Amino acid sequence: MVNPNEIKLISELYSNLSGQYTKILESVSEQKLNTVPFPNSWSIAQVVNHITKANNYSFLLAEGSKPNRPFDERLPELKETLLDFTLKMDSPEFILPGDRIYTKQESIEGIQSAFNQLSNHIKSTDLSLQIDTNSPLGIVTKWEIANFIVYHSIRHLHQLENIINYEKITRTLSLVLLPTAVTVI
Repeated sequence: MVNPNEIKLISELYSNLSGQYTKILESVSEQKLNTVPFPNSWSIAQVVNHITKANNYSFLLAEGSKPNRPFDERLPELKETLLDFTLKMDSPEFILPGDRIYTKQESIEGIQSAFNQLSNHIKSTDLSLQIDTNSPLGIVTKWEIANFIVYHSIRHLHQLENIINYEKITRTLSLVLLPTAVTVI
């Protein structure tokens, strides 16, 4: 059985992550929100849409069964994999972001709603039960998914920081590399 203090902690983590995503979204313009910074990347809005889809709380409502292993056995593997920022991963199709223009408001509302729903529902389910996610995760416990969401969300916060820093560096380089005016004597 999952310790109630750990459930409270993960609920607080969801709230904190919601705040971090919201802060990033509020800090960028509508244009930057939807700008793909470099090839094979997503825009800020697409990253947020991906996280909003991935953080769907429906797994908490799913029927489950008792696992034949410790309910938290896969946590070290999930943490190590998702927080290794050198690994390039491909998203499962069902949580790929849409290829469209997003508004700042819908992005903020979507991410806040996803994290709020997780916080609200996590307290009322048996997190030690396992379910088949029909995803690359396979059969995992609800507790492992709840933690996966934290690690996955942190991974994409790192990605957002890279996108924002890339844009800052590119802007700075463009100013530094501007040709200087030549004075004709």
